[in-house]
This record gives sequence, C-alpha cells and structure tokens, in this order.
Amino acid sequence: MKHLLLLAGLFCSISLFSQKKAISIDDFNKWKRIESTRISTNGNYVMYKLSPEVGNKTLVLHNIKIEKIDTLKRVSTADFAFNGHYALATVVTDHEQVRQLKFKKEKKENYPKDSLYLIDLKTFNLQFLDLVKSWKTPETNGDWLAYLREEPLPEPEPDTSANDSTEILQEKEEDFPASSSGAEAKKDKDTRTLVIYNLKTKESFEYV
Repeated sequence: MKHLLLLAGLFCSISLFSQKKAISIDDFNKWKRIESTRISTNGNYVMYKLSPEVGNKTLVLHNIKIEKIDTLKRVSTADFAFNGHYALATVVTDHEQVRQLKFKKEKKENYPKDSLYLIDLKTFNLQFLDLVKSWKTPETNGDWLAYLREEPLPEPEPDTSANDSTEILQEKEEDFPASSSGAEAKKDKDTRTLVIYNLKTKESFEYV
C-alpha cells in the first residue's frame, strides 16, 4: 500500500511539473525589480520604483499610517523633501517613444524634455514643472527646491537666401553678419535658467 501511495505521489509530481509553462524572454521582460527605496524623515511614507527589464519604471508611494498606495508612471528619479511633506519625481518620455526616436536616428536635442512632479503628500495634489533638466532639495530644509530649467529653442527663421541667387553672388563677404557657430552658438543652444522655488508658498526666483 505504501509503495502504491509513493508511486501515485511521484506520478502526480511528474504530471504537475510537465504542465508548468516554460519561462520565455517575454516573461523575463515582465519581471520587476524594486529599486531606490526611500523613507520620509517623519516615517509616514515609503517610496520605491518598480523597474521592468524593458519598459517604463513606476514610482510607488506607500502611506504607512493608512496603508494607502499611489503610483506614478514613467519615473526615473524621485525623493522626499526633508520635512516629509512633499515627494518629487522626474517623469521622462515613454520608453516606446524613445525607442522609435532612436530608430529614426533623431538627435537627442530634439527628444521631449523631462518634467518634474511635486507631490503634496497630505492631499496628493500634483504640481507640474516642465522642461526640468535637473533638480535638488536641501538636506535640512524641506520647503525649498532648486532646479535647472531648459529654455525651449527658438523657431528657426525661414531661409530666404535662395530667392535671389544673383543678388547673393554680388554681395561682398564683409557684408555678411558674423556666423553664430562655435562657442556662441553652443551658448545659445545650452541656455538654462536656475530656479529657486518655495514648495510651501509657490514663490520662485530665477537666475539666468
């Protein structure tokens, strides 16, 4: 009788094992890692990112007191303000959109710019700041934020030089304005503004 039971158990184990689905590359890509765990200074909130092998990362905000969980998609970096009243998160372009831009060999300067979300943890109201290159909060004061804002590039002026090629040939070289290439063009291209922002009063100060 014992031998029959052992054989029956072995047969069931073999049957269940054979019915398990083999792990594919698609399954592997769906697995998510927990990254960048943070705890607010007041101990009321925990944040972490769920990062798949391929795709967008998701920020998870967990209110420990009331066991409430909120999420924010397409987050690259995030942290709490020192006082624990705010969370800040950089939201980036969708992974698939970036993949398409790379496939088309689009210049990185033409990629959509990152944005910054300011999250009031008491109300979970979101405030949106566009064109944010980088940001930082002080280590001992939770009401302030400093960030670099990228200025949108001006629209290129239409090229009217081809309208009259004869006139151009008659122009002297010294009559043309100086070229904007080189260091001057790079300076115009990389124009950014430092913004000091008060999270509590919404007051800001800009330095070009």
